[in-house]
Amino acid sequence: MSAIVYNILLRQILGNYNKDFELIVIVGMDYKDKISIFMYALGIVLSFVNTYLKIQAYITVAIMWFIPERKIEKFTHVLP
Repeated sequence: MSAIVYNILLRQILGNYNKDFELIVIVGMDYKDKISIFMYALGIVLSFVNTYLKIQAYITVAIMWFIPERKIEKFTHVLP
């Protein structure tokens, strides 16, 4: 649920900028939010099959978000 809300909030914030704003281009190619939503949905389905598989899906999402996004880091170093 938090991944869905994050995606909605991000789209609303970036909607206030021009389409050629560099951060919009960088975030548009981001895959983490889409994979997170898929993995959370998969975790819900797997909870009916095996609890350990559900936990593994959620841990995978948590680990994925600990890895920094290098494209965004490069963008923040360019800002004054």
